[in-house]
Amino acid sequence: SGNHRVPSDPIMSVERERPLPIYIYRDGQAAITSLWKSKPFLNPDIRKLELSDFLHTKLDWIYSPGVRCSSAANQHTAVWQWYTHVSEWFAIAERLGFYTLSYEALLSNPERELQKIAKHYSLNWSSDGFVNVKELVGPSPNKGTIDSWLDSFSVQDIEHFLSMKPKDFPLVYTTN
Repeated sequence: SGNHRVPSDPIMSVERERPLPIYIYRDGQAAITSLWKSKPFLNPDIRKLELSDFLHTKLDWIYSPGVRCSSAANQHTAVWQWYTHVSEWFAIAERLGFYTLSYEALLSNPERELQKIAKHYSLNWSSDGFVNVKELVGPSPNKGTIDSWLDSFSVQDIEHFLSMKPKDFPLVYTTN
C-alpha cells in the first residue's frame, strides 16, 4: 500500500515486508508543486503562499500532512522533506534489494517499466491483456503532466531546489 512515510518511521515494517516491494518516487519539483496545489492538505496560513515562498516555509507536519511534528525543531521545508524521503527509501531499497521506479518513467512507458519490474524479481510477465488505466484517482486528483511543474517554478526556485540536494543524494538530478 502506498504512503508518504519514510523507512525509519517506527510504524513502517519494511524489514519484515517480503511481498516484492517497489518504491515509486516522483520528481521532487513535481511532487512539491502538486503538494502546493493541494490546498485542502495545507495549513490555512500556508495555502495563501506563492510557490517561491512555500519552498522556503517550514511545514508543521513531516512527510505527510497527517503526521504532525512534535515540536518546531522538527519542522522542515517541503524541499528538505522530499530529498530526505527519497534518500531514506533508496538506502533501504539498496540494502534489501527491492525495486525503485520513477513515477514519470511509469507514466511515460508503463509496459516497459512493468517488464523491468518483472525482470528484477524474476517474474514471468507478458503484456497480453495489459491495460493502461488512465482514470484520475485520489482525494484531490489533478491533471498534471510530466514536467508541468516547469509552469510553476521560476529559475530561482529551481536553483533553490537544486541547492538543497544532499551530497550523497542517490539520484543524478538535473532539470530541463
